Amino acid sequence: MVFDSRPGEACLAVQRMLARTGLPPDRRIAAARGRDWALAAAAPAADEPTCGAGVATSEGHVLAWTGDLLVPDDWRDGQHGRHEPRMIGTAVLRRLARRGLDCLAEVDGSFCGAWYDPRADRWQIFNDKLGLIPVFWTSQRGRDVIGPTPDAVRIGAQAPPALWDEGLTDLLRTGNMVDDRTLIRGVRWLIGGHVLTRTPQGLQPRCYWEFRHLPVAETDVGRLVDSAAEVLERCVRRQADTRSPLLLGLSGGMDSRCILAAAHATGRVPFCFTTGTAVSEDVRFAPRVARAAGAAHQWLPYEPREAVEPLMGLIRRTQGLHSARHLAAAAMIPRWLEARRPCVLLEGYLMGALAGVHLPDARDMLPDRPPHQWAWACARLHGGGRIEAVDDLLRPDLARSSFERWAERIDRRFRQAQVDDPVRKAEFVVVAGRSGRNDVIGTWMLTPHAVLRCPGSDRAMLDWYAAAPPDLLRGKRFHMELIRRRYPRFARAQRASYDGLPLTTDAWSRNWCWQKEKLFRAWARLRHPWTREVGLGAAGMLMLTLRAWKASGALDMLLEPDARVLECLRRDSLKRLWHQADVDKDALALLMGVATAEIALRDLEDARPATPPTVVGEVRFRSMETRGKAANAATAEDVVGVHP
Repeated sequence: MVFDSRPGEACLAVQRMLARTGLPPDRRIAAARGRDWALAAAAPAADEPTCGAGVATSEGHVLAWTGDLLVPDDWRDGQHGRHEPRMIGTAVLRRLARRGLDCLAEVDGSFCGAWYDPRADRWQIFNDKLGLIPVFWTSQRGRDVIGPTPDAVRIGAQAPPALWDEGLTDLLRTGNMVDDRTLIRGVRWLIGGHVLTRTPQGLQPRCYWEFRHLPVAETDVGRLVDSAAEVLERCVRRQADTRSPLLLGLSGGMDSRCILAAAHATGRVPFCFTTGTAVSEDVRFAPRVARAAGAAHQWLPYEPREAVEPLMGLIRRTQGLHSARHLAAAAMIPRWLEARRPCVLLEGYLMGALAGVHLPDARDMLPDRPPHQWAWACARLHGGGRIEAVDDLLRPDLARSSFERWAERIDRRFRQAQVDDPVRKAEFVVVAGRSGRNDVIGTWMLTPHAVLRCPGSDRAMLDWYAAAPPDLLRGKRFHMELIRRRYPRFARAQRASYDGLPLTTDAWSRNWCWQKEKLFRAWARLRHPWTREVGLGAAGMLMLTLRAWKASGALDMLLEPDARVLECLRRDSLKRLWHQADVDKDALALLMGVATAEIALRDLEDARPATPPTVVGEVRFRSMETRGKAANAATAEDVVGVHP
């Protein structure tokens, strides 16, 4: 969406942004324009009753939306059956007109949109509670631009691809972007549960929803597990009700195992897939979990040399918002999904963050020190590498300012938590911000081929976690109790990243699995010599990937005199990091962050504002009257192919 008072400029900017997004030619797009604004919304990849893009109007109100909206049943207003996209837009607009943006907290799914309120004569642009569809924005040169990628926003604003040093330092410290930063100066990322209000001073963000803890109402483990199973199955049943094929990325861990167990209990078993090397725990254990559900399963082999090009493609697509360290494991998935689109992909990434994987141990919490100095913060929230290594790599002034900003953010969020329990305060810091797997970018890159649904983002599931006692959640104890008590057949399959032991408490079964695991590891060291050096886990796979990446010559750009990242880094430290990364996993994580930034910045420089596509005339506008000046508009019917 673009706001520009110059005649025709907003439409031209939207056309350029569409041309840059690279959407498939069959994607349905709804478009609208007014006196000083224009917008276009592309529908998601899957043809689901809850998915779409459209423009709805009612009594002077205007709503443009896109995404996968799972609205409450009582929003049907007497209508029976599932919502169709046109009905969804009307239902949401009716609630916005009555109650304002607070009603969006009741809507599940991934979505974003723009609402014109004639009573206040203003536009408000919003995303879903957790920001599952990334939204970026900028206000420059009298033009306000909102778009799906940082580069599309930059092109819409006709701004140069200037490096934002705060974005680069955040990427290196955490492996992600934090708060509203990107790599492009002036282009900001809208935080989940926020709304942009257009004012004479430009776009102003504010929060309309944020994860908050609720009082602990139940402490009995048995009753808690029963209530959690009921909520999880209800969420999975709703999200697995699809027209398109249902898929699940399955590891040997806990998050996807819980989703598969709930799906099996509801009778809607997805097709499962796993990616990794032949000896990785995920590849070995995931098929056993799939067999417990009677689910079909496919292995996507991960070969480090073959993963280099797909990984670089993912970096360009995500535009430096997520470190290659996190993207590497998914390098082989987009091409596989493309052959199966349209589809719906169940995703469990958020459940891990909510289920206590990032909660600190009691020994980590030191009341005489601020939270950012706890071992928990250094290990979990400083994911790009050791603090000392990052400080040594950055220019001294940037090292100091970026560390102070990182520390202040953790301490501030800790204080803002409206609870007394320090463990729950730490949980609020993790869930309320972008950290590790609680980041949408790792899965957003798959959306061109699939609609992503995360049961952990469902409002009922969030409320359950918000009221759960923290001692039950730490270390995913809740997941383990849930599997053991409610889905025992899934407890007998071995668990990845825990020495290959199953979840069952039966001593004989656990000892049998452990003896088999020792034999397998001995065989793997003989059959695959590289495992003796880097091991069998994810860290070893990353090490092999980096070595293949360097051997291909694609990373030599980091050593060139005109490397873009040298604007913020120390050259001598970068050279040391280059050699250390082959043997040091912390240096590896940091070098992958540097490589992510360099590739993204070069790609942004190569992009040029696109010429408006000639087929824009196919958009069919119909006039309508609105009450306010800001929405003096015409809306478009859905069309196919308004971009090249």
